[in-house]
Amino acid sequence: GRGGMVRCRQPTDPMDTTLAYPDLAVFIALVALGAATQTITGFAMGLVIVAGVALVSNETVAFAAAVVGILSMVNSLVALRGAGRKIDRRLLGVTCITLLPMLIVGVWLLEYLSGVAYWAVKQLLGLLIIVAGGLLLLRPAPWSAPSGAPALLTSGIFGGLAAGLYSSGGSVLAFVMYRQPAAVEVIRSTLLSFFLVTTALRTAIIAIDGQLTTSVLLTSALSLPVVVLVTWLATRVRDRVPDLVVRRVTAIVLALAGAFLLAEPLL
Repeated sequence: GRGGMVRCRQPTDPMDTTLAYPDLAVFIALVALGAATQTITGFAMGLVIVAGVALVSNETVAFAAAVVGILSMVNSLVALRGAGRKIDRRLLGVTCITLLPMLIVGVWLLEYLSGVAYWAVKQLLGLLIIVAGGLLLLRPAPWSAPSGAPALLTSGIFGGLAAGLYSSGGSVLAFVMYRQPAAVEVIRSTLLSFFLVTTALRTAIIAIDGQLTTSVLLTSALSLPVVVLVTWLATRVRDRVPDLVVRRVTAIVLALAGAFLLAEPLL
């Protein structure tokens, strides 16, 4: 058509990372929802956005994960300001031994599956979301001793895969981190440092691979003010909403979204 700038179309290439115009509004709405969830629960921004895109948008999971990576990276940088000293270097260092190689595997897997079996990308996402919803409902009672290397290396494997595939390693890592017998500020700062490391590496990998399209960068630029505004608003509301209510609602929504993604091929 004449409006060469605005193209509405189905993604013929599942690794396509350009955004059609009407989907931008949907995407920004999902970003707002994800940022609110993350501010109140401490993670799940990536999951909410990527799952939302897989459910309601014509955009690809690869596109959503690319934008989420950039948003998370900026978000973590801002949130970590002045908190660098509180990072638990041992937790971060040991977990990264498996986390970083598995993140590279996850990015490769997304690219491979998007080409040969895009349904599998959605099925795996559905499983991950249901698990994340379940983990949210478990009230983390701290373990008596800090996790040893085997537990950290295992969480790195699953966290890395989820971070590579969907820019959403937070649920797995949060589950282990919130069970450490450490101060909440230490746990929060360490989790943020994980987000920063994984999203920076992921963004670098897809940049080298040529997936950081103008569309990804533009959508990220438009989404960032939304994240900042919603995070600010949600912080003010956070203390008025009981934590358990938020966790339960989020868990139910994630479980429903996951179930729908799993059932989609049958529908």
